[in-house]
Amino acid sequence: MLKPMYYEFFFIFPKKRELFENFLLDTTHLALEESSLENLKAFDDKETIEFISQSNWHYFATHDPLKKDLKEKPPHLKNFVILRSEKNLSDSLFPALEAFCLNLKQNLQSEFDFFYLSRNLASKNWLEAYKQAILPVQCAKFYIHPSWHQKPSHVATNDCIMIDPALAFGSGHHESTSMCLELLSSLDLKRKNALDVGCGSGILSIALKKQGVSALVACDTDSLAVEETLKNFSLNQIPLLAQDKVIHGSTQKIEGRFDIIVANIVADVIKSLYSEFVRLCNHTLILSGILETHLNSVLQIYYNGFEVLEQRQRNEWVALKLLKKQPIN
Repeated sequence: MLKPMYYEFFFIFPKKRELFENFLLDTTHLALEESSLENLKAFDDKETIEFISQSNWHYFATHDPLKKDLKEKPPHLKNFVILRSEKNLSDSLFPALEAFCLNLKQNLQSEFDFFYLSRNLASKNWLEAYKQAILPVQCAKFYIHPSWHQKPSHVATNDCIMIDPALAFGSGHHESTSMCLELLSSLDLKRKNALDVGCGSGILSIALKKQGVSALVACDTDSLAVEETLKNFSLNQIPLLAQDKVIHGSTQKIEGRFDIIVANIVADVIKSLYSEFVRLCNHTLILSGILETHLNSVLQIYYNGFEVLEQRQRNEWVALKLLKKQPIN
């Protein structure tokens, strides 16, 4: 009798990683795991380390659309994305990624490439293995943990956020999310109103409520993210009050002014939302999800309307805490 199999796909995206990850999420509706050689070493996963280190990676580049097998390690092997499926997606997913890559070249007038590997393994309870790989993480005062890990007795309930990693980003493990939480943790937000743009899993909205905001609006253009936010509010037993709203859509649907706005989204969207944040922000704006290579272009746009109070960087990711400049009468 044949053993049931499952498939693992490994990807390295040297440029615009967040766009490729969003494409994978939208195309497969499967969870992604951002990992690294350091993570694999921490879990003593020698088999996977050997596989990705010694295999010939496949390579696609828009400047040379003919695929070739690499005979050495890719130059960006340190960080990669893993997708797992009970079906072999190779025949459909890899050509779709290549087409997406070519579309990016046409739309952004730049060359793109990616590396990929796949393997099939005898089926184990890989969902349980994935769960065990998602460990709690401390982000300043906040203790972020999945539902299958218990809260330590010494951690205050109000400092705990329970998030089960799913399709939407925001489990506290990603640098952009953890820096947002660190910037939020030092703010006194009692009786303040807040806006979370691109709410994803809802982790920042939950942190805002735990920091005391009296009215919250969260929005995301992805309906799956809105569902995740509502699910995680319930998971954390945080009621949505009459003045709280979770909206499917962008900021154009939102009226009023907010004492604090957080936006953990990609740099291109941050740049496009400048006039909206000028319209909506009354005081503090926290921006994250900015790759270091895009930082200067973001600052050039935001300089006229905002003052930089704090800048943080972790690996290639940057987060900003900005203060709205008040007009001079």
